[in-house]
Amino acid sequence: MMTEKLLFSELFSSMKINNLVKFYRKKINPKHVRVRLITDKSVDGAFIGGWFNPFWEECGDPTPIEIDVTVSSKDYKISNKDRGLYDELFITTVNHEYVHWEQVKQKRYDKMSEEEREKEAYSRESLFEFLSF
Repeated sequence: MMTEKLLFSELFSSMKINNLVKFYRKKINPKHVRVRLITDKSVDGAFIGGWFNPFWEECGDPTPIEIDVTVSSKDYKISNKDRGLYDELFITTVNHEYVHWEQVKQKRYDKMSEEEREKEAYSRESLFEFLSF
């Protein structure tokens, strides 16, 4: 009986997106990854996207990797039911961009075509734990 109540309450519990972004910021190295919350009314729900800048130091960017959590409203809420999907997408996106950074550190990035870089990143992004180096 208690399990049914817990499952029922989880379906109707939610977390504000800004709290989820704060949680993500605590889980990554801020010297490597910047997580931004962006509001865009044209977005239906929420979207997580990532970018790697191989020239980040020369450009004066604070980090080589940027993860943008774009939502339709700063009041957007993530249900506990969907939380795992967002967590998985966040981790996968960070891992994908870390693979590109690893390619630069190993001096392979410039020797690879964009297709080769992306193929490697997509093949390794789904480790479901953060890559680190």
